[in-house]
Amino acid sequence: MSTQRPLFRLGRWIGWLAFAPGGWIVVALLLAALFGLAHVLGWRVYTGVFSGTLPAPTPRASSEDLAMLGLVYATLYFITVLIAPVLILAAIVRLLADRLPGQPAK
Repeated sequence: MSTQRPLFRLGRWIGWLAFAPGGWIVVALLLAALFGLAHVLGWRVYTGVFSGTLPAPTPRASSEDLAMLGLVYATLYFITVLIAPVLILAAIVRLLADRLPGQPAK
């Protein structure tokens, strides 16, 4: 029986993303990339559902499907604008705090 350890340990990655400043920056960049992808795909057009107008259905998608794209776009927008900057600032503060004199070396 082989006792090789798997190269990819999900628990370590999740812990790094959640608790390390580098992970916070990666998450912020990933959120911004997802929003950028939604913007490039043109999902902003479908956010009119918030003003009470449903998008016109197409042969490939119903009005409800297009409204869902608008909801996803708006959610990604708010996450990118509100959460990503906080993650980046928190990472910077944490990195600076770790470098303060008098702190024990890791």
